[in-house]
Amino acid sequence: ARRRFALPVLVAALLLVPGARSASAASGLYATCQQLQRRAEAFAGRVSYVVADLQGGARCERGANEPYISASLYKLFVFAEAYRQQRAGSFSFDETLTVIPELLGNESEVAPESHVPASEALRLMVQVSDNASADALRRRLGPGLVASMPVRLQLRGTLLGQQFETTAGDMARLFEAL
Repeated sequence: ARRRFALPVLVAALLLVPGARSASAASGLYATCQQLQRRAEAFAGRVSYVVADLQGGARCERGANEPYISASLYKLFVFAEAYRQQRAGSFSFDETLTVIPELLGNESEVAPESHVPASEALRLMVQVSDNASADALRRRLGPGLVASMPVRLQLRGTLLGQQFETTAGDMARLFEAL
């Protein structure tokens, strides 16, 4: 059985070190990892993170495979599925979506029962974390297809069914794949 957490702290950090490999780049990653470790140990809650040097391959992590409720991180999979379907020709950023904030019982950047271009729903979902726009996109793309995105990417710690869970390790692998 998977563990559920009400107030998770999840950090999926990636460090891109530009330019040539050098001792200073490696020491920068080491210093970042040491600082994260000290802060994690001082924090009263749970902390998970992954820091990866995408050029050199070095990485550090803490609790990388511990499950957390994903909160808005699931929107990254909605975003990825929208682009996958757009490339496949089954979704257009120009099509109109109906955004219904009252279905979720929370505030939205759009008026109730608004009709907005998919491109605007994507922008709102990513830039201001608009839940109603994410829901409209997820309904249009197909909840099952969005839920299967982590499976296609072999992210074994991410579930997007009834409960949305992920791990810092899966988030790092997602960003590395992008």
